[in-house]
Amino acid sequence: GYSSTLDLGELHSKITSFLELLLEGCSESGTYWIYKHDGDPTVSVVNLENPELYETVPKEDRLQHVIRYKSLRMEECHKYINIINQNPYSDSNNTTQQFLIIQAIIVLHELIDCTEKKPVVHYYRNLLIDDYLQLAENQIDFCYASNQDRKQLQTSDLVLTHLQKALDLYHTVLILSTKEMESITKTSLHPESVVSQVGEYSRIQHEVIKKIQLYLKQLILFCHKKDDYSTVLRDLNTYIHYCKSIPSTPEEESEMNNFVGEMILFCAKSGNSVKSLSPEINLLWSRYQSFLQVLDFEMNELKGKG
Repeated sequence: GYSSTLDLGELHSKITSFLELLLEGCSESGTYWIYKHDGDPTVSVVNLENPELYETVPKEDRLQHVIRYKSLRMEECHKYINIINQNPYSDSNNTTQQFLIIQAIIVLHELIDCTEKKPVVHYYRNLLIDDYLQLAENQIDFCYASNQDRKQLQTSDLVLTHLQKALDLYHTVLILSTKEMESITKTSLHPESVVSQVGEYSRIQHEVIKKIQLYLKQLILFCHKKDDYSTVLRDLNTYIHYCKSIPSTPEEESEMNNFVGEMILFCAKSGNSVKSLSPEINLLWSRYQSFLQVLDFEMNELKGKG
């Protein structure tokens, strides 16, 4: 228990002062060192990523200091993300997780920008792809809230926002993984390693495509209730764009084409969704026009037989 002589007012004052110090001293992103010398009542806060601390240090060593502390910050973010993942779902946990993942992504981009060694950059990009995937799943969790079995979307308008964010993040994963596949194919000196890594990225891409298909279906049904298809059609157009750039087997390509066909058929059945189509959504527009031509041809064939 607490000592009976504890002055709660004084304790509150010290905690408040300390928090004010942190708010003032940690006003920008960084890895902070909070310290106090023995016998000194003053508490100091130092941003270890501040380049001014290393002005007298050789340039290469200075860069290593910055990389070291950025890596430490990234590892701390991942540590607490993993802790949250082990706890039951709650909106507050999900919000905290979202913040930590975004911080980790920011640091990883910074690390990639200041790192020149290819193997290290490859390692950071792998982590970055994992974090974007995790952030997409985080957005999906907001859509289901207490429904952890993911059987039924919430009815809130926020679902639309979170679904669209998740789709944007999945598309980002497709972009990053494609760029990384191209990079390792050009720079790696070990063919066996290239085959293994490209295979892993290909697996990730096709898993992401399946998730995009699933959430596009849910998004288009959600938009059907709101009678507004403009956004989901753009998302579908983006899906077609990225699928065209991903290596696929004939079976996978056929499956993707069938999916697009189903979505276009849904659009054709809804007058309002057709009105939302425009040449600006170029890929979906061309698929839709092709669908109409086939439909017109089949109708004429039926008339001829009649």
